[in-house]
Amino acid sequence: MKRLKLDDIQNAPDLPTKEIELPEWEVSVVVQGLSKADAVEINKIAEDENGVRDDTQFEKELLMKGLKDPELESLSDVDKFYEKATPAMIDKMIMGIYQCMAWTKGEQADIAEQFPEQ
Repeated sequence: MKRLKLDDIQNAPDLPTKEIELPEWEVSVVVQGLSKADAVEINKIAEDENGVRDDTQFEKELLMKGLKDPELESLSDVDKFYEKATPAMIDKMIMGIYQCMAWTKGEQADIAEQFPEQ
């Protein structure tokens, strides 16, 4: 196996994407896994001054970063989506983002257990 070089990092492939069907609206969306930098950023944004994570804020930031088509540009866009979407639809997209980040079938099974399809 070759040793990783800095040029290899810049030329690495993009994170995987996945098309998620939302039969409730007869549409699909495209999600993408998050980079470590993205994950650190949304964790920091979602924490309050005491270091306690606000799960709702985390979920919204996750959708802003991971939903690629359509792309949500602001928390206001996310809130509009929340007003119309069912919890199952949101969970399906979040599960798709996590699956794009998971490396093993075991990790994917853990994610599926956390966000069961309804």
